[in-house]
Parts: sequence; C-alpha cells; structure tokens
Amino acid sequence: TRDEIVRIAKGEAPAGRVIDGAALTWDVGGIPVRLETDALAWWVGGKLRVVEMKSYPIEWGQIAADKIAALAWQTAVYVAAVQDLLVEEGLDPDLVSTEIYLVCPKNTGLQPVVVPHNVAPQLRLLRRFQSQSVSLAELAESVGAVSVDVAALPSEEQPDALAKALEQLRPSYQPNCLTT
Repeated sequence: TRDEIVRIAKGEAPAGRVIDGAALTWDVGGIPVRLETDALAWWVGGKLRVVEMKSYPIEWGQIAADKIAALAWQTAVYVAAVQDLLVEEGLDPDLVSTEIYLVCPKNTGLQPVVVPHNVAPQLRLLRRFQSQSVSLAELAESVGAVSVDVAALPSEEQPDALAKALEQLRPSYQPNCLTT
C-alpha cells in the first residue's frame, strides 16, 4: 500500500485509482499500529480521499449522531496516517483531503449512497493530542510495575486482583466515551 500511495502522490500511477483495503501503519505513543481503511481514492478533486463503508443506513439523508461521531474519529486517524506517510516520503501532506466519503445503504434498501464528511475538526484535535502525548514506554514507566498473573491466582481472587491492578492505571475518558 505504501509504495502505491507514494507512486500515486508523485503522479507515477493513473489518477482515479482506488486502493481497496489500504493497509497503513501509524505511530501511537512510539508504537506502530496497523490500520486498514475500506478504500483510498486518489485524485477526486486533486486530493486523496479516505472512503469508509458502513452497513448502517442513511435514512432520509440523516445519519445517527453517535455513528457519524465515531466515523469521524476513525477516518481522521486514517487521514493522519496517510499524511504522515507522505511527510516521511518528503511529499506534501495537503495531498490528503480532510473530506472523507462515507458509503452506506440509502434508507432501508441496498442502493449505496456516498456522503462527504469533513473530519478537519477531529484531525486538529487528534494532532493536538498527539503533540501532548507521552510514549507508551514513558507511560508504563510512570505507573511502575502493574502486572498481575491472573491465571496463576485462584479463580475467586482473580476479579479483585485485576480490579486492583486496573485502579493503578488512572484512566482518562472523553465525554462521549462515558455515554456510548
């Protein structure tokens, strides 16, 4: 996928190409994670577009707010991953559009409909979180040793031991995490 994205970005591959199931890597706290988009479509309006396909319907032109919010964060990560890939290759990250395409069934039928959605606000927040985050190694060091071999404990002690270990991690939630 990486080589194909670079070829297309450099104009060495045909415009209008769609990469089905594009596999990407992205750095999260110093650890590379693997991502797979539904599709990447190049040169729609002179930019790369992330395409995400969902099975939930767009009913009468509307999408449920919780679904579009989750989709926006998911695709903002894909946009960031492709932007970072281009930067690593010495290319312009602005070749990636923040306007993604959502493909869903229309109403209760099987006819697909494409809906553009701008994920620029989520991308800005994502980049801000990224700039303020510590590496996973630093995070692990700051919490100290939090490991429990739950399987080695008698079954009646396992829930309490796991709960005690998790209490040491000091979770942080976004408001929508608590409501979904």
